[in-house]
Amino acid sequence: MNTLLGKVLAVTAIRDIAEGIVDVLALEGHTATAASNAAHALTTAQTFRPDVIILDASIDDMEMFTFIETMRERLPSAMFIILALRLESAESQKLMEMGIRNHLVAYFNVEDLLTEVASCVYYLNGWNELQAG
Repeated sequence: MNTLLGKVLAVTAIRDIAEGIVDVLALEGHTATAASNAAHALTTAQTFRPDVIILDASIDDMEMFTFIETMRERLPSAMFIILALRLESAESQKLMEMGIRNHLVAYFNVEDLLTEVASCVYYLNGWNELQAG
């Protein structure tokens, strides 16, 4: 089990994927919840305050980049992991410009998911230590 644990919000309309992500993360000790669309995620984030947001790039009620910008206004330190069947070169470039380097492509496995979440939590923990010190 991971020693650094985070609060994770999974945003995807695909219920089986959302439930699977939440279940796997909970088994590892993370606190996780899911939202079925961008509006639900924005509402949930107000009280849940996630450290990490796993975002399905194909959310249909808000454009992905608009959602990220809106969420960052509310939770500036939250890290993002993007789920995508594939990303166009321009999308990948824009994500990198926004500081988002964590993404999983379709058919990711549990180890990949846990590695990406752990990477975000470790980064945030180091950042919080720097801010406190």
